[in-house]
Amino acid sequence: MEKIEQTWEVRNFGFLSAEFRFDVKDKPEDISRSVLECKDYPYQVARVPVGRMDLAYLLQEYGFKFAETSVKLICSLKKLNLCVEFQEIDRHIEVMSADSEDLKMIYSVIKEGVFSNDKIALDPKFSIDISGNRFYHWCRDEVESGQSSVYVVTYENKKIGFFILKKETNRTANSLLAALYDKTNSFGLGYSVLYHPIKLAHEQGYSNIKASVSSNNISSLKLHLAVGYEISNMEYVLIKHLER
Repeated sequence: MEKIEQTWEVRNFGFLSAEFRFDVKDKPEDISRSVLECKDYPYQVARVPVGRMDLAYLLQEYGFKFAETSVKLICSLKKLNLCVEFQEIDRHIEVMSADSEDLKMIYSVIKEGVFSNDKIALDPKFSIDISGNRFYHWCRDEVESGQSSVYVVTYENKKIGFFILKKETNRTANSLLAALYDKTNSFGLGYSVLYHPIKLAHEQGYSNIKASVSSNNISSLKLHLAVGYEISNMEYVLIKHLER
């Protein structure tokens, strides 16, 4: 088990939080009560390997509650394979690097809560505003660090969405975030912000690309699988709130 003190969350929550990451070798009897009964952090997250219900049950006995299953995805870039139903639409799709005005628009959409299926947005102790602010800070940190690049997706010359691509290693890219600006008026175009990070990573010489999706967003998971991703791993995510 690894404990990570999430100092960066202070700006989002106004207090320090922590994450406990369990692995397949952890046994319930070896989990310290200092972890199970920890009172040092008002908000705590526990990540448990899928299938380890013994750990999940133990954590729930000590106040943790199930929030989501985090689904880890990977796509091999040896061969691009866009399904037929998207091929005609894709003739009208273009991708370009985001400029300063695009970034303003993207940051605004993120802060307004475009990622509404996030565990923070769905948590009654938090809010969609806190979730949006959290994604905004994360996105901005990634861009300003130079580790990630932001791209805008257009359909028939109209900007419809964005995605953020990060270099993990010389062989692996990570599709960190992707969203449409207006889901209501962009029906059928959601695939574009998921497929084009794959295509771009292929063009940039990567061997594979990773992504992560919450089980709370089943439509996104289905679309990731439709554009070529496969499930590589999953983990249960449990959370605990303490009175401050």
